[in-house]
Amino acid sequence: MSYFCHFNAEQGCLRVQGELTIYQASATLQAFRAACASMQLTQLDLSQVTDFDSAGLQLLLALKKSAPEVQLRHHSDAVIKVLSLTNLMTELDLDPLSGGV
Repeated sequence: MSYFCHFNAEQGCLRVQGELTIYQASATLQAFRAACASMQLTQLDLSQVTDFDSAGLQLLLALKKSAPEVQLRHHSDAVIKVLSLTNLMTELDLDPLSGGV
């Protein structure tokens, strides 16, 4: 499966496409750090995440802890499934019915 992470500074949005698993954790962490360092990151678009595991979950928790102002948007079914199973929807300020919008 392909993986792509793109930061749009004008919109303040970091978009993750493909898998967000242990195999992409390092690259995703670097993208998070670079986007946070720009001081323009306001949202993380998870709509195109196709697979999500505990490493992806750890990255989201770390992001919310270090940058609580960043909103998680448009979370995919894969993300919702893991967050629901772990009872972390509320912890990450997500509404499962809204898709994070």
